[in-house]
Amino acid sequence: MKIFAENISQIVEREKLMKEIWEDKGIVVISKNVDVLVSKLRKKLSDDDSIKFINVPGRGYKFTIE
Repeated sequence: MKIFAENISQIVEREKLMKEIWEDKGIVVISKNVDVLVSKLRKKLSDDDSIKFINVPGRGYKFTIE
């Protein structure tokens, strides 16, 4: 969540998420791990309709607060 909060309304690329969350710790991951992570964040924050995680096809995700 910290990565998204630091990059509000900007596209956060999958590669950046994978590197900063897992690879820097020596863990090999696949891009599906990112989808699972974002899905969990969406569920945790689903009570607030102003918070959105937008898929950006081929790039990553954008976190917005309206």
